[in-house]
Amino acid sequence: MTLFGLPVADAGCRASAPIPVDLKTGTGFALASGGPVSGEYTIPPLTGCGAFTAYLSSLVHSDGNTFAVTLTAR
Repeated sequence: MTLFGLPVADAGCRASAPIPVDLKTGTGFALASGGPVSGEYTIPPLTGCGAFTAYLSSLVHSDGNTFAVTLTAR
């Protein structure tokens, strides 16, 4: 990871905890054919990012993130 072109973290820079995702299927979703899926997740503070851990965490750590996708069968 770089900040302003300077290396600030190595491979040990990661979320301080697992990121669980609460999934909800939308109207018309079927396991065999797919359909709409949405979810919400929280990004925890980072750890292992060296001297910039607190700064990088302040940029990334957030609650109430959402997503919506449409899954299709292959």
